Amino acid sequence: MNFAVPAQPHSPRLPLAVVVVLAAIYLLTGLQHDPWKYEDAIHIDIAWGFLDDGHWLAPAIAGEPWPHTAPLYHWVAALSGKLFGGLLGFHVAARLATTLFGALFLVALAGAARCFHGDNAGRIVVLLALGTLGLLLPLHEAQPGIAGLAFAALAWWGAGLSLQGRRLGAVLLGLGLGLTFPAHGLVGVVMALAVLPGPILRRDWAGFALALAIAVPLAAAWPWALLQSSPEFLAQWWQNELAEVTRGRNWPAAQHLEYLGWVTWPVWPLALWSLWVSRREPVKLALPLLGVFFGLLWFLSGPARSLALLPLLLPLLLVAAAGADRLRRGAANAFDWFGWVTFTFFAVLIWLGASAQALGWPAKIARNFARLAPGHTVEYSYAALGFAALLTLIWLLFWGLRRASWRPTLRWASGLTLMWALIMSLWSSWLDHYKSYRPVVQSLQAALPASVDCIERIGLGHAQRAVLDYYTGIRTMEPKAGRQCAWRLVVDQRDRVTPDGWQEVWQGHRAGDRKERWYLDQRIRE
Repeated sequence: MNFAVPAQPHSPRLPLAVVVVLAAIYLLTGLQHDPWKYEDAIHIDIAWGFLDDGHWLAPAIAGEPWPHTAPLYHWVAALSGKLFGGLLGFHVAARLATTLFGALFLVALAGAARCFHGDNAGRIVVLLALGTLGLLLPLHEAQPGIAGLAFAALAWWGAGLSLQGRRLGAVLLGLGLGLTFPAHGLVGVVMALAVLPGPILRRDWAGFALALAIAVPLAAAWPWALLQSSPEFLAQWWQNELAEVTRGRNWPAAQHLEYLGWVTWPVWPLALWSLWVSRREPVKLALPLLGVFFGLLWFLSGPARSLALLPLLLPLLLVAAAGADRLRRGAANAFDWFGWVTFTFFAVLIWLGASAQALGWPAKIARNFARLAPGHTVEYSYAALGFAALLTLIWLLFWGLRRASWRPTLRWASGLTLMWALIMSLWSSWLDHYKSYRPVVQSLQAALPASVDCIERIGLGHAQRAVLDYYTGIRTMEPKAGRQCAWRLVVDQRDRVTPDGWQEVWQGHRAGDRKERWYLDQRIRE
């Protein structure tokens, strides 16, 4: 059986330069914000801890073990922060790891799509990825799941090449499979699990053996090194990984369907169309559909979360790429028009928001911004305004884009990129003022004496501990019987009552947070 897929163009070829420039704008825009609560703050502090503490095998938050993640992403983020932190700031430079893995993901995804569906699909699938709502935030924050996704895509590319009888496929398959494990643990393996039959379908036992010979040492290297230095950490990490895989079943519920619908938009309707147009040639969709099956099982087996859909998105993109440029004219025009209207509308709103912040007009919108983030003032740089204006002008000129089968997909990817770039160019300082913990933890640091023996914590979450450590180096500890710290940091609701034996010396909160309050108490000495 011949699995090679010849190029079957359905329209004028999509220029590669357009795809590359669009992907570069998408990946490089929005890295400059402060660490934001939850995942972003946690993983930036882990990378910072590798450099600060020098313990590169066991991830930690504020010096305490964090056996919930594999370290490969954080190694790259720490090195990137070390190399470019002096120029960009550590957290911005660390996020370049996400850019690097995001670029690898797009390149490998394009390679896999070319193998399964032909040359045009390699460019179409990149546009689909850029336009997928569920990838927008993970591809712009410190997120180890993107490293797992990148290496899983590499494994898919290798499987596609293996189906064509190319020995390079076994090498890429082995690299991808082996590196998904230190990148994202067993979840990363789930992302690439469906590619294993690739060499077997061609009865390429030598290729299969070569892939395993590469994958197994790469996957085993970090656990083996950890076993020598921190066996307790390894045991806890492995227990957490197994708990993820053996989660109790939680079959379809309204929340699962809701997440599935918007996180995979607009890929899932295109994937359904691909199934229809490829019904007479199902072989090329066999492995991607197997991946979709594994991804759905993973998502439905636990709580509904957008990140839990990453294992599904990769094969779903490969399914959608088979028919995304083969839409009927009416459907293609409707998709094109919907993308144009939707993102033009959002672009207008973003510009109105920028005007409200800087000029106070429209007044009602300005009042809403001031209410959500009191005390914020903005001064736009000429570079930010020029960049946003240039992208908006290009978008408006896109109205006259030539007819082509790839036009709706390009329109959607460009529209989502425009929306993200405008938000991060024009609203970035407001979002930081609204979301950042930097002013809170720096104010806390100023309220503490230069020398503190220990600080107990109550209600302090993982992300809050991470930003406290990253910005100030302050590390707290759990209350313990028999130990009396002179200080206590409490995160609670508003209007709390200070307990007996303590006096409140400071309180703070984020500008945009009306509920969460930080309190610093000092023990009353009798």
